[in-house]
Amino acid sequence: MLSSKQLTQEVKQILPTVQRLSPVLISEETANTQVSLDNEQVDMMIKRHQGKLYLWLLNMTKSKQTTLLSLPIAHGLLINEIRPGRKFEFADGRYEIKLEPLQPMVLRVEPAVEPVAPARDN
Repeated sequence: MLSSKQLTQEVKQILPTVQRLSPVLISEETANTQVSLDNEQVDMMIKRHQGKLYLWLLNMTKSKQTTLLSLPIAHGLLINEIRPGRKFEFADGRYEIKLEPLQPMVLRVEPAVEPVAPARDN
């Protein structure tokens, strides 16, 4: 269990992230997409904000959990919004996620940009 001082430090650390992501959380944009997890111990909320897809995950247990994320996009990046700078590349529309006990995670899904073939003159 965290001490009061540790908890205060944790809250201070995450508060700017919560404030930054609050528009995503309250967004009313429809997130019509097929995203799934294979572990019922991990909860997920799917949100869309300004055209971008966000996945809010939470390990609901007091033990470590692993889940397979299935996305409708073949390739791309998962950007960790709680820990900026952490990016995970996914392929074949799948990515395995490991979560610590009671760990939240917010991921922004960025599809891979396909290179555009140069136009040919006929």
